[in-house]
Amino acid sequence: MERSITQDYKDILSILRSEVEQVDRRMNELYSKKRETTDYMRAITEHINKRDKQELRKQYTPLITSLKTIIDKIQEEIDSTSRYRRDLQEGIEKIEV
Repeated sequence: MERSITQDYKDILSILRSEVEQVDRRMNELYSKKRETTDYMRAITEHINKRDKQELRKQYTPLITSLKTIIDKIQEEIDSTSRYRRDLQEGIEKIEV
């Protein structure tokens, strides 16, 4: 028995919607990681500023630099994932028409 084109469209829409849900979960994870990393970096910076010790600043500079790099990489992944989600949504909208 042949499948109808309508059923194929429904199946494709179902797959795309499922992918959007997975992407949304991934975005939430990424935002959470970014928030946690930013909070950690902020806490370290506040600790250094309270002490205002040059030695402490030197000691933590590599860690802060690494955290900034991690935050930048997370943001890049957020941006990429966001574009992918937008593309999925556009595909869904085109099929639904």
